[in-house]
Amino acid sequence: MSKERLLAFSDGVIAVLITIMVLELKVPHGSDWAALAPLVPVFLTYVLSYIVIGIYWNNHHHMFQLCHRINGQILWANLHLLFWLSLIPFTTGWMGENHFGALPTAAYGVVLVGAALSYTLLQTAILKEEGRGDLRGVLHCFTGDTALARAGLDLGLYLSFAGIVTFPKAGALRDTARIVPLDRLLVETDSPYLAPTPYRGKRNEPAYVARVVATLAELHGVEAGDIARVTAANFHSLFRP
Repeated sequence: MSKERLLAFSDGVIAVLITIMVLELKVPHGSDWAALAPLVPVFLTYVLSYIVIGIYWNNHHHMFQLCHRINGQILWANLHLLFWLSLIPFTTGWMGENHFGALPTAAYGVVLVGAALSYTLLQTAILKEEGRGDLRGVLHCFTGDTALARAGLDLGLYLSFAGIVTFPKAGALRDTARIVPLDRLLVETDSPYLAPTPYRGKRNEPAYVARVVATLAELHGVEAGDIARVTAANFHSLFRP
């Protein structure tokens, strides 16, 4: 099966989901602003869900532009993602009609978590299939968990860390960075965003990557200079002509 057919099917499903959500916006029975007031919660949940589905649609297309082969695992992983996305209209309507009540909002959150996990599974299935060939690449600005890191390493990918790894609440990411072999490690600024501690909130600068290097050196029990030399060598190895 070609990826074009998979994308066409997925686009059709997403179009139907957006149509269902639009139909939940009932026409008011008045012509003044007061008639619109009861629709505000419904409209706000529609906007939120439209953005969420739009983000998934955009990322889905970008990801499949880099995909060359489709197998059964990818097809099922894609259906799994569409299953969770198909629940968004229901939870959107439930949450909007009940003015963001606790249970409907919690159900909406569960659906979003399910969609996020299913997208990760789809991504992993694609990486696994693509890795059957001569795969070279980097997981840019890595913020995934240990399982995703190991999957990427198994495929021969490099993992690149940015300023997020220095954030106080990024303990899980630091635990993941600790398991990455030095010969598969890269660093980056992701400038002008994601300035490392203690520069958070400021424009990121290339010089600040030294903070990322220092954090990774501490995690691996080596000197910062060792991380600098290794990551430079890794860069030249990955991006060789």
